[in-house]
Amino acid sequence: MHNKTKHFWQFYKTYWFLIWFVVYGLLFYLSTLLTSALHISNTYFQIIFIGVIISLFARIISCSIHKRTFHLSFNLLIWTLVYILLLFGMKYILTYFGSNILLGVILIALGFTVFIHLIKKIPLGVLSVFAIILFILIFIFSPDLNLANTSIQKGQDSNIANIDESLSNITNIKYSNLKPILQCSDNTDYNSCSSNKPNYCDNGYLIEKPILCGCADGFTLEGDNCVSIYATNPKDITLAYILRGSKGSIDYTVYRGLNDYLAGLDRTVSYYLVPPTDEYMTVRFVTEEHQSNYIIPLVEKIKKITNNTDDQARIAISIVQTMPYDWDSFSNSSENRYAYETLYDQTGVCADKTSLLAVLLKELGYGVVIFNFPSESHEAIGIKCPMEYSYINSGYCFIESVSPTIVTDSEEEYIGAGKLTSTPEIYIVNDGKSFDSVKEEYDDYSRYKFLQAKLDTYGSGQVLEENVYNEWKKYYDEWDSITKKYGFIFDDQPEADVDVSDYSIYDEYEKCTADKLIKLGYTDGLDCIQYSSGSICENIDRYNAEVDARNECGDGNPNFPVYIKKFKFT
Repeated sequence: MHNKTKHFWQFYKTYWFLIWFVVYGLLFYLSTLLTSALHISNTYFQIIFIGVIISLFARIISCSIHKRTFHLSFNLLIWTLVYILLLFGMKYILTYFGSNILLGVILIALGFTVFIHLIKKIPLGVLSVFAIILFILIFIFSPDLNLANTSIQKGQDSNIANIDESLSNITNIKYSNLKPILQCSDNTDYNSCSSNKPNYCDNGYLIEKPILCGCADGFTLEGDNCVSIYATNPKDITLAYILRGSKGSIDYTVYRGLNDYLAGLDRTVSYYLVPPTDEYMTVRFVTEEHQSNYIIPLVEKIKKITNNTDDQARIAISIVQTMPYDWDSFSNSSENRYAYETLYDQTGVCADKTSLLAVLLKELGYGVVIFNFPSESHEAIGIKCPMEYSYINSGYCFIESVSPTIVTDSEEEYIGAGKLTSTPEIYIVNDGKSFDSVKEEYDDYSRYKFLQAKLDTYGSGQVLEENVYNEWKKYYDEWDSITKKYGFIFDDQPEADVDVSDYSIYDEYEKCTADKLIKLGYTDGLDCIQYSSGSICENIDRYNAEVDARNECGDGNPNFPVYIKKFKFT
């Protein structure tokens, strides 16, 4: 027995540093687990609790090693204060290691082993005075010490109070490999509402409990779900587009909640001395943050149609161009609308449709500007493109949003303004990628202009020989192919009482009429009957030729009216 004791003391004297390093490491690790189990959330209470635990068990172990009787004493109280002061001192060092449990335990164990060994050489009386004074100073003057460091947060429609943790770096360690887990991943205590409403910590898992925990700002409680205040009163719409002559559509849901919110925003801007710029007053209808969140899902649907990014832009352009023009707003309203309002109503004037297209192209990642023509009261889109195809050497290709046109076509005529002749103001919306494949549109538009001019040179009223007819028909067929590729609309409003539920019937009717007129030598389109005051219809023969063609192509179909010829008076 005497030999065993002797061997033990030899082992202890040789490895005392390693022994106490392991002891302090285990005591610190286990005491931090105990603070979590007891839900001690105040940082200073945690440190005091851990110091007391380490002091008590270290004294018990020391007494066992030296075969002494353990009892509470003033000596034990002073050493407890020393342990607590060491933890306070190491708290700031642990800031850099608190996220790593192994490093934290090693640092604490090493510090305790070294400092306790050195402090033992200080006389107890000196150590007592020093420890008590230092502890009092920390207790009184520490800016972080708040004995009421708990905040009560009541969830919506509930009286449950949640403790807002203020964990120190010492115990801010995620023991994901220990069972049971006493906190969720966001440090919310078990069976408590998270600060991230409506999340609730249910046995280690975050679940949504809006009735108990309430909803975050910007959301409202509907039934047992949190719903965005903007995502109320949904409406399903269908957005048509044409890509290289192929028709397609996207089903999408829009919300009256967001539309009403945007409609209620003040269009005026208050300022002191310095007025807002015209650019700000225009671009704000594009950059409003709430609407972007509800337009991005549409952009994602566009992306799913094709992986070709430039074709994604073509689909977005066609969606906006295909939307009807808002003649009511043109006549009665001078207020600009936000992009989402145009999407919700699926109609708009030039500024409205320009804003919507700007958002779509911006979210697709393209460089986007707005061309503003104050003299002509018109707006159009510019998409970043190679310089040689750009509008007025701006680096941006012209896109008309009002109706289907070819990108780079800036020569349309506008009601009350004619063609665009002024130099536009250029407002930058987004600095993104370039629409590099625009040469396709540029070449198509160049060819379209040539064919249009060629067909206009022939005139009308002639009876063609077969070989001449075939030559002109080639020009017309090529022209017709381009118009169908981009979805050009001619006589887009059907005659009264026409059932437009099946547009294939209407298209066949229009094509039949056009073919008959071409055979008679009339290549000037189908505007005669729709706009009888035009110069085309001053020619009674031309008018009557279209009457015959339409009546023959209608062939008694009740969807199409029967027209009456005009008579010449000589």
